[in-house]
Order: sequence, then C-alpha cells, then structure tokens
Amino acid sequence: MAELTKKKAIELVVEYEKKQGRNPEIVNKRKFGYNIKSGDRFIDVKIGSKRGDLLVSFTAFKNLGKSISNYYIYVLKGDEEKPRMQILEPEFILQNFNLLTLINIKANSTKKIPELDLKSEISSS
Repeated sequence: MAELTKKKAIELVVEYEKKQGRNPEIVNKRKFGYNIKSGDRFIDVKIGSKRGDLLVSFTAFKNLGKSISNYYIYVLKGDEEKPRMQILEPEFILQNFNLLTLINIKANSTKKIPELDLKSEISSS
C-alpha cells in the first residue's frame, strides 16, 4: 500500500471538489498559505498524523484577512488505495485553534547591547 503523499492528497481533493460542482484551482505554488481555491472556499490540504495536531501557517491567516470565514482544512488519512477525509469548516477551525507565537532574536545581535552588573544594580537601589 502506497502512503498518501501531499501531491496525491491535493489531487484527490480537486476530484472531490469537482464532484461537488465547484471549480477548484491549485494555488499552492503562489504561497497563499492554502493549497486550493474552490468557489468561495480556500482549502488547506493536510495529511493526518497519529499525533492529531495540525499546524497551520500564519501566512494563511494573514493572507485571508476577512475571508477567514471561507478557510477550510481538508485532512486526508489512510493510503492511496483507501483514502479518507475530514473537512474542518471555518467555524470549527476558529473555535479550536491555539495560537502559538514564537519570536527568534538572533544571539549575535544582542552582543551590541550593554550588560548590566545585576548585583551592583540591585544593591544600589
């Protein structure tokens, strides 16, 4: 059994969307943060994992802006012979996301900032 690849998953979603009467267009090379534009849907295709958590790019949220209410995540599981899919609708996504924000400050850049002698700073107060 061949493992489901992202490319194959996108192809399957395109087929599904056509069967639903929509006109899907693959847009993942344009770096919108989602893979398919289908009618008024912005679809992010994910391969499901055993862990279950899904990581969504900040780019998708930033680019969608007010159109976030049309953002869907299609989660594909299984293999090429027996693929399964869950459709996460916008309302579900917005109710169940956990925003994790990380900021990376490069260590070399802090060398220019003077260091305080903390012991003397504390005792002089």
